[in-house]
Amino acid sequence: MADRLVYIDPSLSTSAYPSINPFSFVDTHEDSMNLMAQEIIKILNVLLK
Repeated sequence: MADRLVYIDPSLSTSAYPSINPFSFVDTHEDSMNLMAQEIIKILNVLLK
């Protein structure tokens, strides 16, 4: 899993901030979008506990 880790340095710019958009889908097939929606729901449930 360590080979998939990406470090983002937020100090590279003073006018922009790094962010991740979980709603930006590359694969728009219904099954893929369904899977991503389920994953987002799982993550939100963990964060809101």
